[in-house]
Amino acid sequence: VPAFCQMGIIPPALFDTQVSCMFLGMERMGLSRCTEAFLGISLEKEFATADWSLRPLPRPWRNYAALDVEFLLDIKEIQEKDLSKKGVRQWAEDEFSTILQKGIEGKKRPDPWRGVSNINVLGPDRRALAVVREVWEAREKVARELDLAPGLVLKDETIIALALKKPKNEREFRETGAEERVKIEKDGQLDSLFDHYIPLQHRIKPKIWKEAVQRAMDLDSSSLPMPTAAPTKHGSAVPNSLKIWEKRHPDKLERLQKAMEAVGKLARSLDIPSVFLISPRLLREYFWMEPVGADFEKFLRSEGVNDWRLSLIVKVIEASNL
Repeated sequence: VPAFCQMGIIPPALFDTQVSCMFLGMERMGLSRCTEAFLGISLEKEFATADWSLRPLPRPWRNYAALDVEFLLDIKEIQEKDLSKKGVRQWAEDEFSTILQKGIEGKKRPDPWRGVSNINVLGPDRRALAVVREVWEAREKVARELDLAPGLVLKDETIIALALKKPKNEREFRETGAEERVKIEKDGQLDSLFDHYIPLQHRIKPKIWKEAVQRAMDLDSSSLPMPTAAPTKHGSAVPNSLKIWEKRHPDKLERLQKAMEAVGKLARSLDIPSVFLISPRLLREYFWMEPVGADFEKFLRSEGVNDWRLSLIVKVIEASNL
């Protein structure tokens, strides 16, 4: 949905076949399993792991991609009947509306460069973060100019290597791998497609990355990016290990387990996966952070839980005197 919105296309409505599967008591399914379960049709998976950044796409790939939409309306028609028969059609429509609205409102990552893989290894090193930012922005510029996927211009791991090393000379720069062209595996009849990218990659000069690193090193301290802010929600402070709960707060563990049992019982009665009713993370956060008697519904609303879930979950938790 966010991608459509970026192109100025605002979907008026949404029907999610994967989410429908959850309402129908199934685990979340991909398209292939959906077509098999509802239509008895098996889809080929031959090109599922292909590099879809290649252009032009070969005809077999285009045919394969077309199957992504070929059977969707047939699946939707069957699922709508099944949802109505089970009595959960309205819940499903509420869920679809929530997904659509969140997609339309989709918040852009304020600093997209912070999405570089394994950036957390840099910790609070602001100079290293500046290197990531400058190199990432340079990579984006080159990728747009050459119409290449950013990962074919420079790997994330190389950006991190540059940030860690902060190369001061040619030898240190070479050690980061920034002078090496990103390798593309070739596959028989598709050699010509892969070869199309090699001349483009040869246009990428290592000095681009050297200059980006130097820009980062020349910044004064006031211009350096701040470390990624700690999460404002409770998640980072809530232990996942129940052994820690048992050791530090056995009373909270007892309440959590009773809540999980109540949710599990409700899920079984509705034939809906319990994790779809409420995220285990939310239960852990509430029972770890909130005092006895805290407003559970208010907590869930603050976390963006929608109405159909609230009407179910709050009732069973309150009935359990938790």
